[in-house]
Amino acid sequence: MGELLSMLRFNAGSGHIWLNEHRMMLLHTRALAELRRELLDSLGVSRARGLLVRMGFASGKRDGELALGEMRAGMPYEKAFMLGPQLHSIEGAVRVEKVHMELDLKAKHFVGEFLWTNS
Repeated sequence: MGELLSMLRFNAGSGHIWLNEHRMMLLHTRALAELRRELLDSLGVSRARGLLVRMGFASGKRDGELALGEMRAGMPYEKAFMLGPQLHSIEGAVRVEKVHMELDLKAKHFVGEFLWTNS
């Protein structure tokens, strides 16, 4: 996780937070909870859920792009996979602990068990 943490930069003078070359924001979770409640009240459960899922997908896609950019030639696939959960921790979303993981890209096989704490 140290390599990923070294990419995090705060520039209070310009008002920017960067994770590698991706601009980030520090946001109160209570404010996000209020936004979620407003979306549910104004759009209804189905439309609000769809919007939040698309937002989560977009965020995950950006994390994936960042993780792919950090992959080194010859990096074990399991270590590369774990870049995503490490990003979740750095971003303050959740602490992920691997319990068990089987990953075989040639056989297209993946089984994983993870503990998500403080999500």
